Amino acid sequence: MPATSPFPLPGLHPDPYAADGRARLAPGLRVVRRGTDLLQVGLEPDRRVLLPRDPASAEVLHALRADAPLPTSPAARRVVHALLERGCLQVRPDAAPAAAVALLDDLAGDPDDPVSTVRLLEGAGVAVTPWTEGADAVLVRSRGECDRDRLDPLVRAGTPHLLLRLVDGEALLGPFVAPGLTCCLRCVDAHRAVTDPDHHAVTTRYVEAGARPREDGVPDLADPALVALVTAAAVREVAAYVRGEEPPGWSRTRRWTGTADEPVVQAWARHPRCGCSWAPDDHAWGTMGV
Repeated sequence: MPATSPFPLPGLHPDPYAADGRARLAPGLRVVRRGTDLLQVGLEPDRRVLLPRDPASAEVLHALRADAPLPTSPAARRVVHALLERGCLQVRPDAAPAAAVALLDDLAGDPDDPVSTVRLLEGAGVAVTPWTEGADAVLVRSRGECDRDRLDPLVRAGTPHLLLRLVDGEALLGPFVAPGLTCCLRCVDAHRAVTDPDHHAVTTRYVEAGARPREDGVPDLADPALVALVTAAAVREVAAYVRGEEPPGWSRTRRWTGTADEPVVQAWARHPRCGCSWAPDDHAWGTMGV
């Protein structure tokens, strides 16, 4: 994990006994008998928890089902700890306000869009706000290559954001940009320009070309399943960030092609000549100096 990451170390768990919270069994889990003396929570070996069929287990499971305070006896705490270690508990604060995510979506209202990004965000427990001011994060879904000028206000305002680009029949997710902590898209451009001096000029022309339909009428969204898959990945990433977890795209990009292969992951460092790395008084947004 990068040294600049503000997220807790892996393996740390929220306190299910916190005064301002409640614990429930994580979504999808079931509790079944295993033999005559055990209960099993979860199915897969790396997730399941085996509990004795005793009063402590019964008390804990009843409290979880009833959304009630957890019992605090030593035996009950051992049951709670076992469930927590395997990710079988969902701990949430009482009456916690939903995090707000702004959505800048080129595909909004498009009949060819195979998925509703708003519904996915709301299903993840995230409130969708109409604009970026006051949002905890912004999800940008771009049809074609994204105009860098579109993202500069987000960097300037210090707003965390994730970019999903649907380019060349493929999908490119990331980087997740936390201004001042991670690379931004202009950092990526600066790194690419080292080996491709024409990168900036060609990318600008490609943005302009992608804003117009192709003359042969072939649609840009050729693979609805890929669009749905990567949009869902983007929503999960933004939802993870607003929960306080490190998103997979933290200073990384992931590229999905038209095949069923796993995405290609590329890590990117902040570029010292990008405006996002300069002191606030020195910012010249929209310029790179490269």
